[in-house]
Amino acid sequence: MYRVVCLMCLIVSLSMPSDAQVEVVQCPNNPAPPAQGICEVTSGDANLLVEATLLTKRRVYRDGHLLIDATGTIICSGCDCSASPGFGTATRITCADGVASPGLINAHDHINWGDSAPVDHGTERFDHRHDWRRGLRGHTELSIPSSTSSTAGRTWTELRHLLVGTTSMAGSGSAPLFVRNLDRIADLDGLVEEPFDYSTFPLGDADGTMLVGSCAYPNIDTPAPGQIFLPHVAEGIDAEARNEFLCLSDDTLPGGVNVIEDAALVHAVGLLPSDGETILRNRASLVWGPRTNISLYGMTAPVTAFRNLGVNLAIGTDWLPSGSSTLLRELSCAQSLSDDLLGAAFTDHDLVGMVTWNAARAAGMQFSIGNLYSGLVADVAIFDGSVEEDAGAIVGAGPADVVLVLKGGVPMYGDAPVMEALGAGDGQCELMSDCLSGKRVCFTRDGTGSGLTLASLTATFTNYPLFDCSGAPVDEPTCVPFRDEGDGIAYAGVPSGGDLDGDGVADSADNCPTVFNPPRPVDGFVQGDEDADGIGDACDRCPIYTGETVCVPFFTTDFETGDTTDWSATSS
Repeated sequence: MYRVVCLMCLIVSLSMPSDAQVEVVQCPNNPAPPAQGICEVTSGDANLLVEATLLTKRRVYRDGHLLIDATGTIICSGCDCSASPGFGTATRITCADGVASPGLINAHDHINWGDSAPVDHGTERFDHRHDWRRGLRGHTELSIPSSTSSTAGRTWTELRHLLVGTTSMAGSGSAPLFVRNLDRIADLDGLVEEPFDYSTFPLGDADGTMLVGSCAYPNIDTPAPGQIFLPHVAEGIDAEARNEFLCLSDDTLPGGVNVIEDAALVHAVGLLPSDGETILRNRASLVWGPRTNISLYGMTAPVTAFRNLGVNLAIGTDWLPSGSSTLLRELSCAQSLSDDLLGAAFTDHDLVGMVTWNAARAAGMQFSIGNLYSGLVADVAIFDGSVEEDAGAIVGAGPADVVLVLKGGVPMYGDAPVMEALGAGDGQCELMSDCLSGKRVCFTRDGTGSGLTLASLTATFTNYPLFDCSGAPVDEPTCVPFRDEGDGIAYAGVPSGGDLDGDGVADSADNCPTVFNPPRPVDGFVQGDEDADGIGDACDRCPIYTGETVCVPFFTTDFETGDTTDWSATSS
């Protein structure tokens, strides 16, 4: 039996650092606040020097320097870039109250549904995606609007994501304009890596096939050589959902395969902690979509158990019918879950990591994007940090709080005075309206010559707004767990005096009284406790080994790159 080896005993989680492990460095630069706005520009040459708080995986540099060369590559980041070539003559973007993050990475969306209103299914919750897709097992088949397959429709969705600082995504579709598409080679926009090999039905089960104890699915996809596999798997909370994962991860089963090595698994809701260990051993990642999981199934993936095991967690919005409209809304959902129901398991820095460096690692692109390190592509988003500092300026922010978005060093969206000072004015970049009236967005800045305009897109796509000035978009799917399907599982996801985590189990009988750990069909309709130590899976610091108080991953990870090295699993 494999055991977890303590190679770095002071580090509990490699892929999910806590704020206690993030070094906050106060740099001595002390830039002066601009007369107006968050950032001001001082003209120089084609190099860019950003002066702001910098968020990286391991450090926060307050009043730091980020130097970008004319090719759109980061050549220096930290407290002092004055010794780097081009520093003295660079165009300066000074943001005394700005927080610069890597451009956000949406690890999963279906952008062809970007003009679809959310689907209202009331209080009905499902056990498997085929229940709502096809109305199986006595459930209501949801009427999902048709996809918008046009280039204009996909551009509309990419625009929505750009407005919140997203520069890359796995969109299950693409348009040659705003956002890098990590699953389309034509729209990687200069990245040299192979794109995701994307599969919505990796088992060929679009017809509604659901199995237990068998891998006789219609077809099992095999990812292309050299590509990161991005399959939908285990989207549900029952044994049928988990069986999909088993058949894709265990080649000792009759008809089973192992195609999850280095994969990024989308949803993976109905899994056990031991499945998380399998994910970890295969250096795979989980793409978490909390809002869509909660809206459809009333609960989400076992992310606290997986975090404790060291699984790399990224976040994706899924799609408008049941998910979040943007990554910032998805972060807001994840934050509320963490704070209200998961015992504050994830800090703001953790959450930002799920849409930056963790997401880049999930895509196998951590050597190009996802951080603010020298040599990486300058995908950068600057947020208003005048109220909330560091990662808190991003979690819960909205489009109005995005000061500037650079894709490969090229301004794509931001405050109009900043954009104009960077050469992104009339003729290239249009003025926005309403609460974004002080912003500009660029349709032709990257040379696509698409002929699309903000006015033409707004007039064409009227089913769902591009942005919402009030914060929460209209008819946004719920992020509050709820189930009452008459199967013995009932909860409202609201903490009370006798049920502090809102999971429907009284505190006196709860094996995780402060962390949401509801009974699930896949656990036999009882609270999960796979190692049978009396501590529920959701709050067990090591949920796969009885008696362990800390579950340290069995390999080390280079914190600066996310590269997995020194593979050291041993048997005991």
